[in-house]
Amino acid sequence: MDAPLDRSATWPYEGGEPGRFSYARADHPTGVACEEALGALDGGYALLYPSGMAAVTNVVLTMLRPGGTIALAEGAYYGHRTLLDHLGPWRVKVIEFDQTGPPPDGVDLILVEAPANPLLTMPDFEAAAAHPAPVVCDATVSSPLRLRALEHGCDVALHSATKILSGHDDVLAGVTVASFFTAVQTFVQQEHSDTLQEVYSWILGRLPSSGWNDVEILLPYVAVAVVGILLHRRLLDVLSVGDEEAATLGVHVGQVRLVVVVCATVGTAAAVAVSGLIGFVGIIVPHAIRLVAGPSYRLLLPLSVLVGAGFLVLADVIARTALSPAELPIGVVTAFFGAPFFAIVLRTSRRMAV
Repeated sequence: MDAPLDRSATWPYEGGEPGRFSYARADHPTGVACEEALGALDGGYALLYPSGMAAVTNVVLTMLRPGGTIALAEGAYYGHRTLLDHLGPWRVKVIEFDQTGPPPDGVDLILVEAPANPLLTMPDFEAAAAHPAPVVCDATVSSPLRLRALEHGCDVALHSATKILSGHDDVLAGVTVASFFTAVQTFVQQEHSDTLQEVYSWILGRLPSSGWNDVEILLPYVAVAVVGILLHRRLLDVLSVGDEEAATLGVHVGQVRLVVVVCATVGTAAAVAVSGLIGFVGIIVPHAIRLVAGPSYRLLLPLSVLVGAGFLVLADVIARTALSPAELPIGVVTAFFGAPFFAIVLRTSRRMAV
């Protein structure tokens, strides 16, 4: 799927009436494009839900009436049984069966899993399709890339988009690649053991070994990056209302985004090359300024540059004096303040989302 990401929250009315899209909570172009792509993969019509269990809940409540009986595959995902147990007030009866054989008679809904998690048994699709009850297949583990459940006689196919469709395969690949390059990195470090202390100092962030020569090397890149971003701060305010709205105001959205990303990348790369990996400054400072000065980039960006530099100087002072005469890596100090701050911001954002 390569459809553009539409971040709009609302869309203009057409002739006083809502158009195809009006409010993102009800429907939005990105979701529709994703549903069309998933439907094409499975050979049907797809609907998106906030979570896999939300999809299961909606299907069960739609297709199973109060007092009905559902046949659930033995060894299926435990969340299915937990959900069905909570439907006690609906007088729903659950019969677990061996999905490698035919479903039991007299049931109103059949829920199989291909393959079952964690027993990895596969359902007898032919026997399930011959049953008069609707068949729902949880195909999370197989995904439509390996199994198109609708083509095997199932009425509904369920997927969790955070699993095989997007997430688990990436994570496993990431572990493999990370493990390989970590091994290479360790080998190179051992071949140059005399510089290990300097390498670890750079990884944790350090300023003491930097001099005016480093500033001269760094300055052109940072100057270009800062000037380039500051010149676009008003356009960033326009972009914050949405790409379509910005485009209608004459803003070249793609061009502005490209320039800002390139400038930010150049400035960050130059700073990291000299000072090492000093984290959390970009989290603490902009969020704190946003709370005080508001969200407008006209103030947020220049104040972030100034306050960020001041915060880094403060962190360096603490690093030099906290364990004097020893000295802490400055990255440790910023992480000491940044990690709790990030946790608070994340928790607050989740509460606001709810």
